[in-house]
Formats: sequence, structure tokens, C-alpha cells
Amino acid sequence: MPKSSVKDEPERKPTPKPMSKPKSARKPDRKKNDTIIIVSKRKPVTHPFIKDIRKQPPRIFYSVKEVCAVLCLGRTSVFSLLRQNKIASEVHGRRRLIYRQSVKEFAASLRKNGGAV
Repeated sequence: MPKSSVKDEPERKPTPKPMSKPKSARKPDRKKNDTIIIVSKRKPVTHPFIKDIRKQPPRIFYSVKEVCAVLCLGRTSVFSLLRQNKIASEVHGRRRLIYRQSVKEFAASLRKNGGAV
């Protein structure tokens, strides 16, 4: 039986990468006088709750989403404030209701403390 050895296989040379053309030889993407129009697929960011809250008469409670919209904070930050008892809330069933007055007081305390939480 003949032994197969690595030496019998032909050597493979790495294939050379194609050279790119120099910048001067490339075709320009656009002419000097062309106008560039950037079209964004994203819609303008508007929060649906902000408009609703301003139109409605003042209520005693806000939902977590509404507090997020009013304070411009995320859910995690709002729940962190609730855990720290900086904002008062009540739980009714599975729903957490946050006192409107508590949100106002928290915003006023931010103003007094210069924005420090």
C-alpha cells in the first residue's frame, strides 16, 4: 500500500487580490452641480401620549407610559424612581397608577436641585 503524504499534493498559492483603480481613474459619483436629496425612511418622533395629556382635563393618576412621556424618561428610569419612593404610586390589580401631584412634586424638586435626581 502506498502511503499518502502531504508532499504529493501540489502547493496552493494564495490568489492575488484585484487591485483597485486609483482615485483619479474612478468615475465620479455625481457631478459638481448635482443636488443631493436625502430621503429618510424614519418618521418624525412624536409621542402619542404627550398630545393626549395636554388635551385632556387634569387627572389624579397617570399610567407609566404617560409619566415616561411627561418626564421624557424611559420605563426603566420611571420604575427606578418608583423603587426609590421619589414618585408615589398605587397598584390596582396589575396596573400601576402614579399620582399626578407626585409627578409635579418630583419635577419641582428637580428644578430646585438643579436637575440632580
